[in-house]
Amino acid sequence: ALNYSMLALHVYSGMNDSLGQRTCYNNLSKIYRSQHKYSQAKWFTLQSNHISRLKHDVPNIIASLIELSAIKSDIKDYTLAMSDLNEALKIAVKNKDPRNESAVQVGYAELYRHGKNYDKAAVAIKRHEFLDDSVRKIEESKLAMISKKDSVQIKKQDSVIIKKKAYTSSFKRGSKLASARHTVSL
Repeated sequence: ALNYSMLALHVYSGMNDSLGQRTCYNNLSKIYRSQHKYSQAKWFTLQSNHISRLKHDVPNIIASLIELSAIKSDIKDYTLAMSDLNEALKIAVKNKDPRNESAVQVGYAELYRHGKNYDKAAVAIKRHEFLDDSVRKIEESKLAMISKKDSVQIKKQDSVIIKKKAYTSSFKRGSKLASARHTVSL
């Protein structure tokens, strides 16, 4: 995976494909983190974060900050990990993005677990669950509104079809009567 990700990174770099580069950086970071090579993992995550910031890609900025925090937590640098999560939370709140805010809360919970602060971890998980529930409720209400609009639109379409049928059937009757009158008058 490491070799193919590096090859892909070189291809994407040659094509100036920043999305492909960022994806490769994320994959390389995961590979190095799984091998406990934290300095390399951190470097690739920082590269991903840099590209996301250049592109103003807020969700990926937040994701890279969460990943960076997890790496720093693995090397027991809890204060720097906390600062990355604080920045991610600030960005998520500023952009009114409860889904990413929820992901940041999961990052806080993991950080607190690493630091053996289980009470704060439980609070972070409760906040995460609350945010997820609110996102789910918002999505359900949007779906209900869409289905309501669709049913109103279907009713309108049905009434238009009925009116068309009534109009065309009366038009057909009228034309038959006219031809019958025309025949009788001859």
